[in-house]
Amino acid sequence: MHVISEKMREAVNAFLKEQREAPADNTLFSLIVFSDEAVIKMNRIPIADAKDITADQYQCSGYTALHDAINIAIDNHADHKNALLVIVTDGEENSSKTNYKTIQDKIAAKKADGWKFIYLANDLDVSDAGDKLGFHAARHSHTSSDTNNIAVGYVNLPSVLQRSISGAVQAYRTTTEVPNLNDIGALYANAADVNNGMNFSTSLSTSTLNNTQSSSVDPLNTTPVSSSAVSSSAVSSSAVSLATASSTISDLSLSSDINCIPLSRSYP
Repeated sequence: MHVISEKMREAVNAFLKEQREAPADNTLFSLIVFSDEAVIKMNRIPIADAKDITADQYQCSGYTALHDAINIAIDNHADHKNALLVIVTDGEENSSKTNYKTIQDKIAAKKADGWKFIYLANDLDVSDAGDKLGFHAARHSHTSSDTNNIAVGYVNLPSVLQRSISGAVQAYRTTTEVPNLNDIGALYANAADVNNGMNFSTSLSTSTLNNTQSSSVDPLNTTPVSSSAVSSSAVSSSAVSLATASSTISDLSLSSDINCIPLSRSYP
């Protein structure tokens, strides 16, 4: 499973490269790695200064402290009204000190504040666990959504993070909207029935752009499609949080958890 963790590191670094090369803004980035416990590896640094992660920062070991990683990501950007938390995981919670109700309440409060959430899961069981926390799938009739919850299968987590999730984050940085990702989940519906594992999470805080004209998002390409130009003046600071975990199960959660043992069922 070492190969899987290497693919995840490559995907995370490709994600970071694409975000660094995006038009300059006030984006801040935090990386939270979690296995037995959640640890901040990068803390609210300008996205342009975010270095590629190394094997030392992203190794396979331990369990899945998913709740702790989410808790840290939320608290770490509590001063931001506009924030995006991306969680990639193939494992369910099994190691946190933070209880379920606390996380559920914090997620609900931040949704009310206008935060956005992307929950990228390995399989349907993990996706369902995210739904119970408040990470719901987007409504089919909407082109954008405050929450996305998709299951894509263990082996597809790196490529979906590198392409679709990175594109969704770029859309958010320019429009403060996150595209509906249901079509991405539909592409991998069969793979999501296979139980294996992987978690990753990172936290990214971004400066949003004043969208003075109407715009919409293409959910397939996950890139903003504007009917007119978007103003280039940043008016508020927002946060994108990716949490990453490293444990013996593989999980990816931008707040992220990565586990290296494929589980029958189970990375900011």
